[in-house]
Amino acid sequence: QVAINLDYLSTFYLPNDPKDYKLGFYPTQIDALANSNEIVNDFVISADKTIFVKVQYLNCPPVTQPLHLIVQPKINLNSPSAIDFCDNELKGKVDINLKDYISLFNNTPNLQVDYYNNEGDAKNSRNPISNTMIELSTSRTFYYRIKSQNYCANVASITFNYKQPKQSTTLQNKIICPSETTVLNAGTGFDYYEWSNGTKGTHASSITVGPGDYWVDLHSNGCIFRQYVSITSPEPFTIDAIHVNGGTATVEVQGNLANYQFSLDNKNWQSSPIFTNIPRGLQTMYVKQLNACDIVSKEFLIINLLNVITPNGDGFNDTLNYSDLKIKKDVSLQIIDRYGKPIYQSQGLNYNWDGKVNGRPVATGTYWYILRWIEPDTENEIYHKNWILIKNRD
Repeated sequence: QVAINLDYLSTFYLPNDPKDYKLGFYPTQIDALANSNEIVNDFVISADKTIFVKVQYLNCPPVTQPLHLIVQPKINLNSPSAIDFCDNELKGKVDINLKDYISLFNNTPNLQVDYYNNEGDAKNSRNPISNTMIELSTSRTFYYRIKSQNYCANVASITFNYKQPKQSTTLQNKIICPSETTVLNAGTGFDYYEWSNGTKGTHASSITVGPGDYWVDLHSNGCIFRQYVSITSPEPFTIDAIHVNGGTATVEVQGNLANYQFSLDNKNWQSSPIFTNIPRGLQTMYVKQLNACDIVSKEFLIINLLNVITPNGDGFNDTLNYSDLKIKKDVSLQIIDRYGKPIYQSQGLNYNWDGKVNGRPVATGTYWYILRWIEPDTENEIYHKNWILIKNRD
């Protein structure tokens, strides 16, 4: 049986402004002419039927026409199961096209399909969805109104479930030494784990590996999230320079200073690259990265500018000794007497004057010495001039 909507049929006969028009539906032409047995609401037919429409405008003669009602079956539609969509990249949405699922309802070619957000709109053919490309961020149900040739429209629905997997909050990038291994732990709360190194299982939440790039497929909520993690080793580094100012030394290294620690004895470490009150003489600076894979060292000098030597052979202050300058470049030591006459010039790597000229002790008195060298780190030339008192035995 088919219920006939007389208001809907009226729209085919009346103008947009039906004022002054009178319309009626009758089972026979005789009834129409006699204005009897007019069809009202709840008109139902179960087979093809002809009724008569009578239209009258003001006092004009009425017009009566037959209306043939042909009963056609509704198109048969399946009721598809809900479809799950996994947001495996955790974008907050997945893209779907409603047109891609027409065949789940009926696979007849050349179907006419409209799409709706609710069942009422679908049944009354109103407010169709104009854009079938949908960003799905929650589970939603859509309604399809489908018809084809020789079949009336029918309505069915399909639900699209939006689902998201979980990601690990414990899996973190790490820095380790090249020869070391570490444990990558994805944590609990997942149904299944699949690691890029081949480890997998319901309890395979962790693996032990060395430096490299890895991923793990984390199964949860019927979905899979692939999470990437890197284990790296620190890049080799060098001490770029050590700047000395009096008894203070400042270390210069590459990169972020927060990644390093510094020491003068390879035992006691500090985060600051600045050391003060350093004893005079040749020193060694040690630098390590926080993971302590490698320790790099470099010698530097807190120069001891001497003012007195007593070359008496007692083993104390017998020479003007600047042999610690061996770590510098192009070192030169020159001795000048009080009249400005040069009496000694260092040769090669010998920066240790014994207070003699041509094997003979110089006279007790005040002399001048000049020190020059090139800083290897900066290529800057350093110049020192100072006096020296020579006290020989009379």
